[in-house]
Amino acid sequence: MILKKFSPALLALALAMSFAMPAPALAKAASQIIPSTKQGLQKFPQFGGNLILIAGSYQDVTSYNRSLTFYFTDRDGTTWDHVPIYDVEVGNTLTWTSISSGEKTTADAILVINNDAAYLVIAERPAKGQINATWFKLIEADGNTNDGPAHQFVKIGIHNHARSKSIEEVLKTESILKPNK
Repeated sequence: MILKKFSPALLALALAMSFAMPAPALAKAASQIIPSTKQGLQKFPQFGGNLILIAGSYQDVTSYNRSLTFYFTDRDGTTWDHVPIYDVEVGNTLTWTSISSGEKTTADAILVINNDAAYLVIAERPAKGQINATWFKLIEADGNTNDGPAHQFVKIGIHNHARSKSIEEVLKTESILKPNK
């Protein structure tokens, strides 16, 4: 029998190698987290085209605001369509703006790019109650929707956090969570 000619250690190694998959095939790429502080134009492949994020800021002696505007381009980049952020309670928002009061951030956002999807996470501190972290997912119109945008961020869930946390702490926590849908 051929197995008797090999040492047990060599046989174990050969079996382990025959069942092992290469590391890249096992490991999923980590999520890419883009904070609102990363200014400028950024591009992310999605749905056979590109999700474009343009982030800018405004500040004066009493406050600072960061704005996030999303576009979707086809493969050749000739058409730039706004990607609204859709919330049933608010409607469509074409540009989202962070909120601050003095040196304290009261609303901010991150973009989370996974292998299969793009998510916008907005953390807000309301006047009363817990901090809300709202997840939005980039979707593509299904062909049955004739009067809506081709791409939009739709709300898929909310996580609540203790009021004692900062907005930055909430976004850091959210960046490692999984979306609800």
